[in-house]
Amino acid sequence: MLLLLVRPVGPLAFPWIPLLVGLAFVTAAALTGPRSPLWGPGLVVSAYGTAEVVNLYTDVSGAGAWTIVAIGLGGLLAAYLGSRGWAMSAASVASPVVFIGVGQWIAGNAPSGTITWFSAGVTVLYGLAELVASRREDQPAGAR
Repeated sequence: MLLLLVRPVGPLAFPWIPLLVGLAFVTAAALTGPRSPLWGPGLVVSAYGTAEVVNLYTDVSGAGAWTIVAIGLGGLLAAYLGSRGWAMSAASVASPVVFIGVGQWIAGNAPSGTITWFSAGVTVLYGLAELVASRREDQPAGAR
């Protein structure tokens, strides 16, 4: 809150986007319950986003290493919850890590704006995949 009082508010800095997306996933998962497929990506993306926001506002030596540690902690928390019966698959935890890595490469090497389109495309594809999967789960076993 103090930051908003002493700093002009303008466009949202890019590092906030992964944190907000991750928190949206976690919120949706919390509303759905332990069987939600969004827990894995929500935890990993939230951890990554948190590291990116901390890196934005601090001068941390080895910020890249701390970002990787944060992603690993999100994965460990997902693995722990998975061992406790929550809906967690290796793909739901590993996929965001792949997309984060590709996104980092795009952000550093592709023309300006490409990362925005990549992020939007990944989010839409993931949403569609989850919608199809949830429709499949709602069908009786004989109808599949």
